[in-house]
Amino acid sequence: MAAATGLMIGLLDQYCARRAALREASEALSALAAGAVVSLVAALVAPLNLNTVVIASLVALLPGMAITNAMNELSSQHWVSGTVRFAGALTTVLKLTVGAVVAVNLLDVLGLEPQVRALRPQPESVEWLSMAVASFAFAVLFKASPRDYPWVMGAAITGYLISRFGGHEWGSPVGIFLSALVLTAAGNGFGRWAQRPGALIRLPGIIMLVPGSASLRGLLTMVQQQDVDAGQNAVLLVLNIVVALVAGLLFGNLLLPARKNL
Repeated sequence: MAAATGLMIGLLDQYCARRAALREASEALSALAAGAVVSLVAALVAPLNLNTVVIASLVALLPGMAITNAMNELSSQHWVSGTVRFAGALTTVLKLTVGAVVAVNLLDVLGLEPQVRALRPQPESVEWLSMAVASFAFAVLFKASPRDYPWVMGAAITGYLISRFGGHEWGSPVGIFLSALVLTAAGNGFGRWAQRPGALIRLPGIIMLVPGSASLRGLLTMVQQQDVDAGQNAVLLVLNIVVALVAGLLFGNLLLPARKNL
């Protein structure tokens, strides 16, 4: 269901990008479409883990990288660009939340109630297969050259594995910090010795760790439950992820400085 809805969202996003009147509201329209379709399926066909499927459908639009870059710029004393980027990321999350909530409320008006069911975690084999598919998808999304696909996919998989196993041993923030540290240093080393952009390693390496889905899930939970405590917990979770990522980026640059300070 997430794959089908995600394909629909991709087509809708391309349609809105070519029309100035729809461009500003494209995120809200995408979330509205995803929320409506997923809620209808959950109400009329079979129970779904509603928020998870909606977030999985919208994952390509989530501003997790923008939030991380904004905090990195603020920590580097680039006040104007960091503030603007953070405001833009926050606006995107709000648009996505509004669209998804409106879709669910429209179904309530029509008298349809989605059946929500959270299933047990998938087998480990599904996780490994998904990791390979996701790394290839990010190579396409970043518009990398075909010759760079192995670098992009390898960096994405390495970043996820470091975070996963490091988080299992020492806690999630430590795993995220170690992943950002290693991938930043590896990206700088790649830029020095291969004379290629270090972003080929750094950005794909941390793309699976950014807090886009956590921020959207937290806002959806807060609005649906009308619970401020849930919102505070979501903010703390996003803050922990961002702090760990920014710390990893900063110390990675100290461990092995970039060839050029751009």
